[in-house]
Amino acid sequence: MPTSPRTDPDGDRDTLNRILADIKKLLAEAEGSASPVEIDPKGIDFYDTVSDYERLLIDQALQMTNGNQKAAAELLSLKPTTLVTKIKTLSIDVKKFK
Repeated sequence: MPTSPRTDPDGDRDTLNRILADIKKLLAEAEGSASPVEIDPKGIDFYDTVSDYERLLIDQALQMTNGNQKAAAELLSLKPTTLVTKIKTLSIDVKKFK
């Protein structure tokens, strides 16, 4: 049976487009809101804070895609290989999202 141009082997393209639209809408709404990170007057560890935020974004994308790394990479506008590297670097357990 031929594959519809609106789907791909990794999932429903329409569903991915709806998820992406939802994320873009949330980001647009958040533009005028408070910063997601509060800087303590004593300072923060910049690299730890960035890693924590990356982990949060990747976790959310993996949860939304049921652990589908290719779809999660698309949601985050990353190359799949970049996402895989970040998953390994941040020690994210992809199995918990499946």
